[in-house]
Amino acid sequence: MTLIQFVRLLNANIKFLIFSSLLLAISVYLFTRNIPKVYTSETRVYTGITSGVNVASMDMAGLNYFATNSAFDNLLQMVNSRQTIEEVGERLLAQHLFLTEPDSSIISDKHLQELYDLIPIEVREQMVNKSSLEVTYERIKKYKKDNSSNQLVIDLFYNEQSPYSYLAISKIKTRRMESSDIIQVTYEWTDPGICMNTLGFINEVFMRNYTGLKIAQTGDVVGYFREQVRLAEIRLLEAENTLKKFRTDNRVLNYYEQTKFIAEQKEELENEYQKELSIKASAQAAVEKLEVQLSVNKMLLKFADDILDKREELAKINAKLASLEVYYNDPELLAQLRARVTQLKAELTASLDKKYEYAKTTEGMPIETLLKEWLAHSLELDRSLARIEIFEKRKTYFDKVYSEFAPLGSTLKKIEREVGVAERAYLDMLHNLALAVLRQKNVSMSSGGLIVSNAPFFPIEPLPSKALMLVIAAGFVGFFLPLAIILILEFLDSTIKTPERAEDLTGLRLAGAYPLLEEKNKRVDYDWLTRQSTGILIQNIKLEAFHRNLPKDEPIVLSVLSTRMSEGKSYLVNRIANRLVSIKEKVLVVTYNQDDFETMDYDIARYDKNENGTLMTAKSIEELVGPGKYKLKDYTYVIVEIPSLLNNQYSIDIMQECNISLMVARANRAWNKADDLAMSELIETIGYKPRIAVNGVKADNMESVVGEIKKSRTLLRVFLKKLVTLQFSSKKGFMSL
Repeated sequence: MTLIQFVRLLNANIKFLIFSSLLLAISVYLFTRNIPKVYTSETRVYTGITSGVNVASMDMAGLNYFATNSAFDNLLQMVNSRQTIEEVGERLLAQHLFLTEPDSSIISDKHLQELYDLIPIEVREQMVNKSSLEVTYERIKKYKKDNSSNQLVIDLFYNEQSPYSYLAISKIKTRRMESSDIIQVTYEWTDPGICMNTLGFINEVFMRNYTGLKIAQTGDVVGYFREQVRLAEIRLLEAENTLKKFRTDNRVLNYYEQTKFIAEQKEELENEYQKELSIKASAQAAVEKLEVQLSVNKMLLKFADDILDKREELAKINAKLASLEVYYNDPELLAQLRARVTQLKAELTASLDKKYEYAKTTEGMPIETLLKEWLAHSLELDRSLARIEIFEKRKTYFDKVYSEFAPLGSTLKKIEREVGVAERAYLDMLHNLALAVLRQKNVSMSSGGLIVSNAPFFPIEPLPSKALMLVIAAGFVGFFLPLAIILILEFLDSTIKTPERAEDLTGLRLAGAYPLLEEKNKRVDYDWLTRQSTGILIQNIKLEAFHRNLPKDEPIVLSVLSTRMSEGKSYLVNRIANRLVSIKEKVLVVTYNQDDFETMDYDIARYDKNENGTLMTAKSIEELVGPGKYKLKDYTYVIVEIPSLLNNQYSIDIMQECNISLMVARANRAWNKADDLAMSELIETIGYKPRIAVNGVKADNMESVVGEIKKSRTLLRVFLKKLVTLQFSSKKGFMSL
């Protein structure tokens, strides 16, 4: 749809649209003229969620955007919760019933009287406690619960017109003011006192409920962690007592240090033992060799009792000295024993020197030298044997200690692991408890930080009436809703309607169009329009004959047909014939219609269209009109009117004899598959496509055929059309409209 088409459609329905708009606007005015005045008040509460200081963040750093938004959402949901709103309604009713005399800052005299009229005096006496507003509130709450299905309770707490109902109070508007810490609550009501006090109770109730909810949540968490800390402490003490008992029973002071010390001592003992074995082997070999060399003087040595006794004493002292060096560390006793050893060695040396001073061995070596070597190695052997014996006893002791300590390690490690697990669990629970307590304190401080920064004010002036806006909105709806329906119907309209749509729907080239003469448009010159339409139609017929190279010495045989009945074929035939006659053309009209022709100077021949008539049996047009009656070659144009194709049968010979065909279709009907089928069969029969003429077109839709329509226009209409079509450049065109 083009803009000009939209304007024409609007112009065609403008009276109906204006009537609809005025009707709806007047109806809304009548319904809204007695709407009571509405007052509005607001309150603002500082929350401190983002900029407030608490024990968890003294420097206000690390704010979480999503956590902040969630906190504000929770707060606003608390304000709008059903529990909050219902309590506000109950407390507001308690405040009103508690009044002993009217107070316009709380409720107007009119609304208070309406309340007294609604609640019977016996019910008021049951609800009100004259000494306590809180008791009055509790009584109202109990009455509401006990009489939930009572009509009075329904009227008070469930009727949208009641200031105490959830439906009324839930209309409060809550929002966070930009990115600040302040939330704004706005309320509208017909009584300024009720409006202000409703907001006051909202502040009181939601702040108390929010604080209680937050503290209750953190209290449960703190209680849980306290219990977990107690249980973890018990488990830790049990594990520590098990460890203590194990160490006491097994005489373990420090297992890891003790095992380390034992391992080091054993390793040192093993090293000393191996060294002593080496010393023993060396001394024993030397003694055995010297004794072989001294074997001749053995009898002499056996009688040296003094030397033997001293040697025996020296061996005992060496054994004792070895024991002291391994097990004990007594410096004084060790010094005494070492001094005695030195003394005995000196005495033995002196005795041997005196006894065998001039003795020699069998090899001729001095006995004195061998005896000294023998004595030294013998003493060394005796001392080594004594130390080896002590080392072997010590090894036995270490083996026993190892067998005792080995199984203790795994058990001790298991117990210590249990103690470590219990200790970590205890410390974790203790840490969580500390965090929970910190959170509780933080919530307590932040919840207590809700401050009413702007208390609700008493509204003096009512809001501007919405009646005017409603009337204007109704006028717009009354205008544009029907217009939208008209546009939808226009888009859904499947009729031919315009010449352009006729070409698109039928696939035939347009020959012309005729206006709808029944249309009541006094501004249009229909005589001029029909003459212009007829002239264009005849011109297109002549052009069709020219383009198809029809013989000039033979008549143009024009068939005027339609797929359906009542398309206006006879009217078009009459118009075409009259115009052709007026331009000195000789015309013969062949029709089945008996009444709809006003003959001028053209000839007319009639035939019977019934099945048994001449239309089905005639082989030519001359046979159809009557043999010898009319000679076609005497005429310039022969116009044959064919009845509707879908309702009648026609002669193929006659259709093939027609060299131009004109399909007539009404603009106010749809073109469907049956029309397409009939047209395609006709085209196959005659071998060419007919031209289409649209009949009954609205005058405004004729511009695509005849150009600018001649009709009277005001200067305003001329200007508006120029504005819509953007045609300002042509002065001639402007003046010709």
